Amino acid sequence: MSTGIPQHRVLLITKKSVQVDFLIKFFNSKKIACTQREAWDVEKPVLNASTILMIDFLVNNPELIDQHMSRLNKKLSRLPIFGLFNIDQKYNTGKLIKLTRWENFRFCFLNTISEKQLLSGISTVAQGDYWLPRELLNAVLKKIHHSNNMSPKQQLINLTKKEKVILNLISEGYSNTRIANSQFVTIHTVKRHVYNIFRKINVSNRVQAVQWFNSIDQR
Repeated sequence: MSTGIPQHRVLLITKKSVQVDFLIKFFNSKKIACTQREAWDVEKPVLNASTILMIDFLVNNPELIDQHMSRLNKKLSRLPIFGLFNIDQKYNTGKLIKLTRWENFRFCFLNTISEKQLLSGISTVAQGDYWLPRELLNAVLKKIHHSNNMSPKQQLINLTKKEKVILNLISEGYSNTRIANSQFVTIHTVKRHVYNIFRKINVSNRVQAVQWFNSIDQR
């Protein structure tokens, strides 16, 4: 099976174990470079936009992850994709909500995920999309709506015609590069539009923006 992501590498932040050895061998067998570290003191060249950080939820609590991501976001100009694995099906969504504020937070893999689903999930996030449980998406949406003083319909009116087009493309899974190419504008222009959209609809990342957009569609 072709993943289409040879330019990406997976870095597992977890303790050494039989399961971790299996994951590394599995990814390598699919021609996806994969290594493991127990500590967060990873050298700068390793962490960039082509790195997929898979953080073990069993050995890293959300507060610690948030602290490390805050440090990395200040330190790095090109942020790695990151998310969680080894999540129990009875996980507490409240503990994960804070992590969704990071734009580079893209996935949550349950500990029941199959090899096929895992490979599909990695391929999905490498292409700029998200792989999150429905319960977490619903919790994010509720949080957004609870924190908004202005109704979603009022916020939609405040968006310019171009911002509405870009928000629609974001909801379809377009990356900034793909949006720029489709709209014949620069990446810088797209980032400026995305920033303005997030500010106007009171969200902090793509997951929240998509959920907000879907809620408008259902009204």
